[in-house]
Amino acid sequence: MTESIKARHPFVRREVTLEEARSLFADQPYKLELLEELPEGGPITIYTHDGFIDLCRGPHVEHTGVLKWNAFALLSTAAAYWRGDEHRPMLQRIYATVFPSKEELKQHLDWLAEIEKRDHRRLGRELDLFSLHEEAGAGLVYWHPKGARVRAIVEDFWRMRHYEGGYDVLYTPHIGRSWLWETSGTWAFIARACTRPWTSTGRTIT
Repeated sequence: MTESIKARHPFVRREVTLEEARSLFADQPYKLELLEELPEGGPITIYTHDGFIDLCRGPHVEHTGVLKWNAFALLSTAAAYWRGDEHRPMLQRIYATVFPSKEELKQHLDWLAEIEKRDHRRLGRELDLFSLHEEAGAGLVYWHPKGARVRAIVEDFWRMRHYEGGYDVLYTPHIGRSWLWETSGTWAFIARACTRPWTSTGRTIT
């Protein structure tokens, strides 16, 4: 990355037809899958960078020299299923960040370090407040006795302050018909998260 920044490689944008794009990425099944989902008639853009060709909407900086060699950082890596589907291939995701200056990068990294100290997932584990179990569902919390007591105290305080402020409390169902989310525009996101993308109305989801 540092060598690329010093070389000032340009990012060259070009619009291509669907047939051209299919030919360019004939050996890349993920790109071909994305191409088939693009809106019909819309522009298809590719970027060329030091011999590397990528399907990308952009925009990009004019050239790599715009970036500062000491103002970027690779943060972490993680395994991720293609399109978030556990039945699809496993890919490697790389997290990185870049700032206009070294000083701003340092401020950001210091901020991330402070956040890590207060990470609720680590604190929950170390203080025996709750646990998460992937086999039961990502992000579903199992409250342990200590955590359940803390939760009850917070909820009681929250409820009391609302009543004191003249507010009432109500409860809504945890499940509902899909038309509710279709109306709000969030159904497409929910459907993609399901192993079987339901689209008809009248179904229920949790």
